[in-house]
Amino acid sequence: MKCPKCSEQAISFTKWLRGTNAFKTHCSKCSAPIKANIIVYILFVLTMIITLSLIPYLDEIFNFLKIETASNKVKLLALLPIIFFGGVAAWLTGGYKINDSA
Repeated sequence: MKCPKCSEQAISFTKWLRGTNAFKTHCSKCSAPIKANIIVYILFVLTMIITLSLIPYLDEIFNFLKIETASNKVKLLALLPIIFFGGVAAWLTGGYKINDSA
């Protein structure tokens, strides 16, 4: 995502995915305080809703795939691609704005 002040890439995708960097950080080029725009927040909420709504169906999904010995941890790990794709969508379509309160 580009910095609204210097129009350079503000942060790398891997750093953006870690912690709160997706929502509030400083530009790596010009050090401007920046925060996520509304699109990032909407996609974050949608990703969490989709992920949480699939949890009750994990057993059915694994039974359909004929994977009966999977533990609950493995089943929860199966939801990670949804979270990753939500992050990619937010990275590609979202952006930053200058954080006036910083």
